[in-house]
Amino acid sequence: MTSIGLLSGTSLAAVYVGGGIAGDWTDNANWTGSAPTGATVSGLYFKNGTNTPALYTSTQGTTLEKFDINIGQAGTTGSLTITGGTLNINNTWGIIIGQQGVGNLIIDGGSLNQLDDNNLRFGNAAGTATVSLLSGSFTTAATAAQVNANATISIVDGTASFGGTFSTIAETAQIDFTSGGTGSLSITGADLAYYEGLFDDGNLSVDGDETGVFADHFSVSGTGTNLTITSIPPLVWDTVSDGASALKGNITSVQLRTV
Repeated sequence: MTSIGLLSGTSLAAVYVGGGIAGDWTDNANWTGSAPTGATVSGLYFKNGTNTPALYTSTQGTTLEKFDINIGQAGTTGSLTITGGTLNINNTWGIIIGQQGVGNLIIDGGSLNQLDDNNLRFGNAAGTATVSLLSGSFTTAATAAQVNANATISIVDGTASFGGTFSTIAETAQIDFTSGGTGSLSITGADLAYYEGLFDDGNLSVDGDETGVFADHFSVSGTGTNLTITSIPPLVWDTVSDGASALKGNITSVQLRTV
């Protein structure tokens, strides 16, 4: 599917281009059409530039449903930040970020849900996708997500859930956890060997660290192909001294603990 086919074959309800009040979803001046409100829209397209990111919050309505989302396509830069509320995707094309452009998706509260098994594409040889899960949740029913070249998924806190193993994960694609964060990743149908393979291939890391083995960095809960992974909390050094030695500044023992 080409970018031209996407634009000509999909009736987009609104295109966010910026130009109004920065980040204000409700400002009609930020859209080529009216700002999308209510329960149903047919599609959203973001080519606003990183200096005027679109901001969706709980004040924009609890739920916006039945739309496609395209961020940063065909030589444009687009950015969407979700800080509350719920966006449900359930339409023809699905989610496409950074295809032949620069796409930034930030979830910091609220939830983004892809309800149907449809397109989910991050990055492209001619584009860049950055998905940051700071808190909240991202859930997709897509069973064949593409994590292409120049795609980065950063997980700090919150939950990321995929409906199936990736149909594509490029050599340069990265899923990076933040040490000390509570973020989690689950992929339906993926067993422990699948996650270990992602790590061994350099696609899975913690703070960019891919050294050692998977078990050095991640803990696993669940069984079989119903697993969830989280980063192992970092170890810190505690010094323990007796009273006399403490006065002299001498360390008598060292303990390791997790934070």
